[in-house]
Amino acid sequence: MTFEGNASDTDLGAGNTMSGMYDAGWFANPGGGDYHLSPSGATTFADVATWKEGDPPVDYDGDARPGVDGAKDYAGADVPQ
Repeated sequence: MTFEGNASDTDLGAGNTMSGMYDAGWFANPGGGDYHLSPSGATTFADVATWKEGDPPVDYDGDARPGVDGAKDYAGADVPQ
């Protein structure tokens, strides 16, 4: 897999957080195509991102994002429920 512009990048600029190298355990079933966050992934990616005006208001399941500029958010496409 190739990752670019994400929490696993090792070339970090100011204000970025390193989550560590890719770990398949972050996801429910990556081998089966299920990239919902596992409990481990939810812990790893909680409050790693910052929601900004213009970001999607919901994740890929339709779960709400913070919707407030500057609010902490989960990195990636899934907000665990």
